[in-house]
Order: sequence, then structure tokens, then C-alpha cells
Amino acid sequence: SGYSICTRPTRTPITGSNLDLRSAGSTRICPEGASVLQENCLEAAIFLIDNSNYFQQGQTLGSSLTIVENVDYAPCGCQLYTHDGGNHYYAVFDTGHTVCVADYRSNLICTVPLM
Repeated sequence: SGYSICTRPTRTPITGSNLDLRSAGSTRICPEGASVLQENCLEAAIFLIDNSNYFQQGQTLGSSLTIVENVDYAPCGCQLYTHDGGNHYYAVFDTGHTVCVADYRSNLICTVPLM
């Protein structure tokens, strides 16, 4: 309990030029104005798994759904989360705003602020 499953969004496409994948455990929350929206989280995660140099061949997205939850052990916002050492990642959106924790299993996905 405490989580729900959302289906793939039908929104404006995410482009790699505006995504910023943070190193695992380095960030607890995106800077103000640089958060990926919940409805864009899965699309951003899929794009980064497929196109980022951070991920190695064989690493996959473990689901075609975004897990939405409010927990006190993960970053707040859109993230790629792994529980098996990095073989499978899950798109997770933590809806919390008060307890945000940089976790070694989570790569927070932010946007690059437009200048």
C-alpha cells in the first residue's frame, strides 16, 4: 500500500536535450523549476535507458509502468530505481515533498533549466 500504478502517458515527447540524469545517490530533489512532471516520468526514463551513455548494454527498464508512491527513503520526483544492483531499473515518481533522501539505488531525473 502507499503506491499506485499509472499507465504510459500520452504527452508531448521528451527530448534528450532537456534531461539531466543525476548520479545514483547524489541528489535528493531537483532544483526548483527542473523537475520532470509525473505524467512525463516514464517517457523520460525510457529515453534515458535507451539513449544515455550512463547505462550499459543489458540494463533494462523492468516495467512499462510508472510506480507512484510517497516514501521516506528515496529522492522526491521522477527517478530510475534499481533494487538488484543495476540490471533492471524502474521508473518511479515519489510524490513526497517533505522527506527527500539521496539514495544509492536511485538516479533522479531532472530537466535542464531553459536559459
